[in-house]
Amino acid sequence: MAQTSPMRTGVDDGSTGSALGYRPELDGLRAFAVGVVVAYHAGVPGFSGGHVGVAWFFVLSGFLITTLLLEERDRAGFIGIRRFYQRRALRLLPTLYLVLAVFFVLSLAFVTIDHREFISAGLYFSNMHPLVFGTDAEQPFFLHTWSLSLEEQFYLIWPLVIARLTMGRTALALAIGLIGVAFVSRLFIDTDPSALNLPVFSLDGFAVGAILAVAVRRRRAPRWCFSLGVTLATCLVMTFDVIVSQSAVQGLIPMRMLVSQVAVAIVILHLVSEPESRLSTLLRMQPLVYVGLLSYALYLWHFPIFELFTAERMGDQLPVLRHGAKYLLTAVCAIATYHLLEQPISKRRARLRAPESK
Repeated sequence: MAQTSPMRTGVDDGSTGSALGYRPELDGLRAFAVGVVVAYHAGVPGFSGGHVGVAWFFVLSGFLITTLLLEERDRAGFIGIRRFYQRRALRLLPTLYLVLAVFFVLSLAFVTIDHREFISAGLYFSNMHPLVFGTDAEQPFFLHTWSLSLEEQFYLIWPLVIARLTMGRTALALAIGLIGVAFVSRLFIDTDPSALNLPVFSLDGFAVGAILAVAVRRRRAPRWCFSLGVTLATCLVMTFDVIVSQSAVQGLIPMRMLVSQVAVAIVILHLVSEPESRLSTLLRMQPLVYVGLLSYALYLWHFPIFELFTAERMGDQLPVLRHGAKYLLTAVCAIATYHLLEQPISKRRARLRAPESK
């Protein structure tokens, strides 16, 4: 039987929730998100909604980072902005720069890669690459880093908002306003899906996650959100969103994006409030959790490796061998990166979570 959540009253009593802690089921959810993205880029039939998996990442990231910031402020009375950025740098930069370094070396001797791709990916403006370098500047190897750029652009500002404003009506109004601006902006989007990479169209996913974090901390989540039936229904919506091609519902993009974000937010709420539910137990399965832990490395490695092994570059005489090689190389690189680079660095990040003087 699921444990009763302290949030289930849905009443704002002014108190804050306990520390979220590590939730392996969220890594299980992250495994599904990265799986959707990789399957989409691999051209697997039935996986037409590549942006959907990224939207799940955005909401989950907004929820987790906002939760960490709120917990730090509740615990210490303030948010250590410097340490926040140090932790983010240690989490994101080593793996990103490793991938960029490996492919930079390959570009010197093996394959032609426009060096402007390295600049925009390494400096986190890949989502605005065409605006900076021109529409003819293609990104065959690092186009996928647009999502990482959006994430960093959001988190350059959001910690300052939380640190300087009480997490009440003002900050919540900013998050809701961001969702509204993104929604209205998408009403005027043209048929080019790459426009969704710009901040004005895509930061609402992080804002949905941030609002969820506030609701969880302040115990203001609506009671109906905790229903397993509602959660399973949202899972069906998420599945439908993955298998329906984006072009088939182009006119519904504004609503579709918002529905996807709210759906995954409801699933996250269920997971963190009902840790003994069947869904939570399913997502805590070790293979799923492990893939979730690998998700950042998998996301970074898979796209340039897939591009390296395209038929245009490698020839298509042995397609089975070519596809097998790209999947195997992606898995090996992700596993090695996680165990040899990310895990050792995580110990340094843990020390940065220690309390500091204001």
